[in-house]
Order: sequence, then structure tokens, then C-alpha cells
Amino acid sequence: MRYDGADGGRYTIPTPPASPSFNGLRYVAEAMTVDVTYSECSDGMSDRRFHDTVTVQLPDGRDLSGCGGSILPPQDLAGTSWRMLDVNGLPVESTDAVLRFDGQTVSGSTGCNRFSADYAIDGMAVSFGPARSTRMACAPGTMGQERALLDLLAAAEAQPVGDRVRRLGAIRYAPNGNMILTAPEGRVAVLSQVF
Repeated sequence: MRYDGADGGRYTIPTPPASPSFNGLRYVAEAMTVDVTYSECSDGMSDRRFHDTVTVQLPDGRDLSGCGGSILPPQDLAGTSWRMLDVNGLPVESTDAVLRFDGQTVSGSTGCNRFSADYAIDGMAVSFGPARSTRMACAPGTMGQERALLDLLAAAEAQPVGDRVRRLGAIRYAPNGNMILTAPEGRVAVLSQVF
């Protein structure tokens, strides 16, 4: 285990075996004790939510608390923003490629043009209405990523099935908090939440 403090203090010790504790694990060593409690935690600054609450007892007598474990997805997409990292396995080079979810509308930039579309979520299933976008010309690579994103949104449009609606897209989250947005025909976008 290693502790690097903001004050320059540093402790490094071999990781002891974990012992079960109330709703978590405890690591006890001569110089440091770490308690990991399986209880949702917010860092209070970025609005990120984490799977675990962590308490560290240092050899100088200080007790520190914080968050750890995997990043939990937002409880609601409305009001969140996401930077596109890659589309269909190809990295997105523009840091301007951002999606913002508000109410029932997703909008943002493809890295070149601005766009907006309606969206609806049912659990992890998602669908998008037709996307509206500006039509500026950009570098070929940026235009390619734009086309891939707009094609993904179009492929995830809702399809009526009798009196029901079938949502063709899906949202899931990686342990690091990234959103993975999928649509038919292997279309995939990976996005990182902007705080």
C-alpha cells in the first residue's frame, strides 16, 4: 500500500492480507490501516459518485476519509456532459466533441458541427430522434468522426412495434465511469463525463 499526501508525506508498505470487516475489507499493517466500506461515496467537489468509502489511519495519528473503487454512473443523464473519446474504435482527436443531456434533448458538438436530437431512456435502453445539425465543412478525419456519431444516433432511433416502442440503443458504464453507447451494426461510442 502507498500513501502520497498533499503535504509531501509518503508511506509505502507491503500490502497485508485483507480481513472482512463490517460491509467491506480491512487492511491492517504496523504503519497504516485502510478500511474499505462498500458504501456509496461522493467526493463533494466533482459530483462523482464512487462505489466505496475509504478510511486511512496513518502512523502519525491522522485519520483520513475519501472515496474509492469504481466510479458509479450518474443517477440521471439530464444535466450531464460527456466528451467523446472514440467512435467505432477510432479515437476522437477534438476535445470539442461533447454531448450534453438536458431534459429530453441531447445536444453538443461532433468536433466540427453542432447538433441536437431528442432522446428517451428506459432502463439501459436508449433511443434518439432524428438529429439536426449545422453543415460546416471540416478536416476529413473530423468529418469521419462526425458521420460515425450521427450514424450511431440514427441507428438507435426508436422503432414502433404495435402499441409499444423498441429502443435500439443501449447505455452501459465501464468501471472507470466512461459511458459506452451502442447501436445496431456494431456502432459504439465511448464517452468520459465532464465535471
